[in-house]
Amino acid sequence: MDPELEVRLYGRHEDGGFETLIAYTAKYFDGNIPIPGDTIVTCPGSVALVSYRVIDRYFITDGFFDRGWALLVERVAKAPDLAELGRQWVEDTKFFNELQDEDPNQWKGGWISPEKLDRSNRDPAYWTFERKELLRQEREARVAAMSAGEKAQEKNE
Repeated sequence: MDPELEVRLYGRHEDGGFETLIAYTAKYFDGNIPIPGDTIVTCPGSVALVSYRVIDRYFITDGFFDRGWALLVERVAKAPDLAELGRQWVEDTKFFNELQDEDPNQWKGGWISPEKLDRSNRDPAYWTFERKELLRQEREARVAAMSAGEKAQEKNE
C-alpha cells in the first residue's frame, strides 16, 4: 500500500455537512485502514481521550495524485472501561519500552505474557496460539539444553 495515501476522519455536522477531524497517512495505520465498526482512540490515558467509531469508509481519488481513504466517523461517549484501557495502554507502553531497552532481542518474536500452563487441561479452547507458542519455546529450550549437555559430554570423553 502506498504510504503517501491519506486517511482522513470526517464527522457530520448537525446541518448535514462534513468536518475534517484528523488526517493520517496510511503508513500510520501500517496499511490496515480501519473498517466500519472499528473504534479509533486518540490520546490514550490522557484527559483528552477521544474515540471515534467508523461508520463508513470510502476510497477517493482524483486520478493520479490526491487519493486516500475518507472515514466517516461518529464520536463515542466516554466509557469508564475505555478510559482505564487507555491508562493501561500507556503503562504497558512504558513497561515494554523499558524492557526493550534492557534486552532488544526480547522482541524478535514478540512478547508473550509469562503464565503457568495447565498441562492437564484437555479443553481445546484453552490451548490458544499463545499457549501453544509457550510450549514450543519451552520445548526448544529443553532441546537446546540437552544438545549443549551432549556436546559438553563429548568434549569430556
